[in-house]
Amino acid sequence: REKREERREKREERDKHDQMKRLKAAMVRSDGLTHLKTVQKVHRQSLRVLSFVYGVLWHLSVHETIRKEVAQADGISVIIGGLRSYPGSANVQTTCCGTLWNLALDTDCLRAIVDRDGVSWVLAAMRSHSASEEVQAAGCGALWSLSADAEARSRIKESGGTQVLLAALQAGGDTLTEALTTGRDHALDIVEQASVSSPRKSRKSLLELMGSVEEVVDIVDAAWCNGVSRCGADLLADVASRVLAVQELRSGIGAD
Repeated sequence: REKREERREKREERDKHDQMKRLKAAMVRSDGLTHLKTVQKVHRQSLRVLSFVYGVLWHLSVHETIRKEVAQADGISVIIGGLRSYPGSANVQTTCCGTLWNLALDTDCLRAIVDRDGVSWVLAAMRSHSASEEVQAAGCGALWSLSADAEARSRIKESGGTQVLLAALQAGGDTLTEALTTGRDHALDIVEQASVSSPRKSRKSLLELMGSVEEVVDIVDAAWCNGVSRCGADLLADVASRVLAVQELRSGIGAD
């Protein structure tokens, strides 16, 4: 039995490397999503292969051209399908949430994710794998990107997403660090954009604000966040709400 298990693991390892090569090549040929759908069917019983292939797509989706391709080919359905079909696999849930995190940076993808109830599936993943730091971090990232959309923000709040985020923040460590640093960086970008477009006389206060925030940048690490995670639930709930609220600055600044 041990030898059979060893042979199976080696075979799956070869499959992972083979699928990675094929998926990368397919993405270059612009038919990567077709290949991914084929992998889903052929390897639907192998969670190792599936999570690995989803992970490749997560990695590739940092590129704007890939996100555009995904939007055009209805690739969102493929990722949502992974969340729906493999709820018990922390690896699949992590890689699918991570992919949505990147894809939601594209306006068309963001709209498609919201239309396909992506918010509910991300929250379901975080609830089902509350002890997995990887799922929590990827889920927080996905919710962060999705919250750029007003409807998504409403769905997050209506579905109890603030409480899910609160639970993730209470875990501290990398999950809380990721949430706080992502929100901080976005806020700094918005303030910087506002300072550039503001009259010269109005820039001083904005620049002072940026300086104050940048002074604490270096102290926001996993150890510091572990300390924050031990704060009261009311304070952490306020932090969760503010992390989501920062995304609203995107549309607010643009309108002004």
